[in-house]
Amino acid sequence: MKNFKQIGFYVALNICAKRLAAIWISAGVSIAIQLIGIACSAWSIFATFVKASDGDCFKTLFNSCETGKPPKGSDCNSFNPCTTDTYVCENDISYCSHTPVQCLFGTSCDQSDGSCKPDDGLVPCVAVIDEDDSFGSPNQYQLWESFRQAYPVRPFRLLVPNPEGGVTIPSNFQEDPYTVVRFDVVRDYGRNYDAEDWMSLCGLQDYDGKTTSVGFVGLFLDDSGSLKKSEVIAFLARTTERNIQVKEVVNGNENWI
Repeated sequence: MKNFKQIGFYVALNICAKRLAAIWISAGVSIAIQLIGIACSAWSIFATFVKASDGDCFKTLFNSCETGKPPKGSDCNSFNPCTTDTYVCENDISYCSHTPVQCLFGTSCDQSDGSCKPDDGLVPCVAVIDEDDSFGSPNQYQLWESFRQAYPVRPFRLLVPNPEGGVTIPSNFQEDPYTVVRFDVVRDYGRNYDAEDWMSLCGLQDYDGKTTSVGFVGLFLDDSGSLKKSEVIAFLARTTERNIQVKEVVNGNENWI
């Protein structure tokens, strides 16, 4: 039925256009307008015949968008779980609306699943360390258990500027849905052109105090000798540029949790 309706529409439009061109030249604008009215009446009769709603004839013939039906090839999905993405057709203009998820005071939308959670629990943690031979006691597994008891959903990103193997990563950390590990990240030594986009690696692009109420990040930097703060200074500069406050923890005991 849909194809039949479309075929009828294009046939009617083609006939209307040909007659309109001839009448426009020979009889002037007034008769052409009358013809449009006739075409609309014909369309209403056709729509009734196929048991479809004709709606507004002029919008049916000339509108560039249709409510609730995005044009082919368009996609309003922002892939941000903290927005509601909607296609809008309004006054013959179509656009995508991205409405932030509304959370209660003291809570923000979790970028990982789109749910509202306490701000304190959503403060992302980033640890930068190249090796942890001097981690100490309790061990990594036990300490991560304690961390998760205190902060059940806090995101944690572990960045290792060396190949895999220099840092002991406990199984409970690897199996945690809120953790990410990246090996062989680039030491920037303050040079922006050498810096990887650690903001994206850490998922910090939305933590600016605007999209969420969380505008700061907890950052651990190993300063034990093999890694220095000066080697990742460009990353710190980028957080400042994006209005993200950094709560630094710098020590040499290699305890990155």
